[in-house]
Amino acid sequence: FILIFLIIQLFIIKSHCSLHNLGKEELAALILAASDYNGNIAKDNNNYFRFKIGKDAITNQDIEGSIIDLIPELRRHDPNTVNDYFKNELYPNAVKIFEEYFGVNSITNGI
Repeated sequence: FILIFLIIQLFIIKSHCSLHNLGKEELAALILAASDYNGNIAKDNNNYFRFKIGKDAITNQDIEGSIIDLIPELRRHDPNTVNDYFKNELYPNAVKIFEEYFGVNSITNGI
């Protein structure tokens, strides 16, 4: 009985907590958080906005990075074209996913 209960629990956890169930929504939220209102990668003083992405295990110092460091496809692009790819490919898909997930009609109209 206990074994059957554990198997059922593992199945429920796997089906409700796996990355394929929420991964695209989380990635869309990350893309939207790293963008400006025009769909460009957000900048601070002409540099892509950086945020804490981890902690160095040896020095205990914060590791900072930009959206480019987190999304492998952005690292593959030339620095001169990375924003175009972000704006024309990633941002529109992130908006679509966000609108579908949260049931809003237009995130791009200032909602």
